[in-house]
Amino acid sequence: LLRAETIATAEANDSALLAWADSDQFVAQTALLLRSKLPGEVLESLCFSTHPVVQRHALERHHLSTDETLGWSQSEQPSVRVLIAERPGLPPGIQRLLAGDAIADVRRALAGNADLHEAVAGQLAEDLDPAVQTALALNTSLLGDALSVLCQSPSVVVRKLVATRPELTIEQVALLLGDGNEEVAYHLARNDVLECEVPPEMARSWVTHRLPSLRALAASSADLAEPAMASLARDPAPMVRRALAWNPGLPDSLRAQLAEDVDYLVAQ
Repeated sequence: LLRAETIATAEANDSALLAWADSDQFVAQTALLLRSKLPGEVLESLCFSTHPVVQRHALERHHLSTDETLGWSQSEQPSVRVLIAERPGLPPGIQRLLAGDAIADVRRALAGNADLHEAVAGQLAEDLDPAVQTALALNTSLLGDALSVLCQSPSVVVRKLVATRPELTIEQVALLLGDGNEEVAYHLARNDVLECEVPPEMARSWVTHRLPSLRALAASSADLAEPAMASLARDPAPMVRRALAWNPGLPDSLRAQLAEDVDYLVAQ
């Protein structure tokens, strides 16, 4: 313990620090990492430690050049490739390399990278591992075509995650509603009911659904028959009547009825 404290706190020149790093002794190397500042050559040495914990922390602290990053991205150790996949500002070329990694944990780490390149995101969106798609769906920086691909994922979990995102386009909403899955539709309804354009056949089937959020989705469909709209105008849930009040296909007679609704937002 005394030696570890000495390594961690005592004044030492760069040569002494490097000697401790090169020793590959676990206690010496972990004690070195307790220092707030370490020379680049010392961190570089620690990156080659045979102790995974030491190597991970050293790689996290060390500023890697593009060539060094490329080299580490091809490490035989999946845990190291995971660390590289998580690094901010990762060059697109290295991202493409990691997106094809045989280990799903590496691809999953890359999918969660906030600096993910658009083309690489598109590649990962078609990954056959549901965990990779899930990590991608949770990536808040994801936009564009990759998001549209995830809207068609065979995983209901992935589509539910996408359905909660605020920036969905009308086309993406239509893709999410494509197979009529009620769980996905429910998450869309909670997201923003008025932005969801429900296919007519789904709207008709949800007019009497037990969930108010899905009845509200049905109420937003301009293709509903007047009897169905009349039923929704009497719905006990205010959110359903509010959605109906915004429906551009609402007959004048029902619009007049809703104008006298007890719910202020419906009447307005």
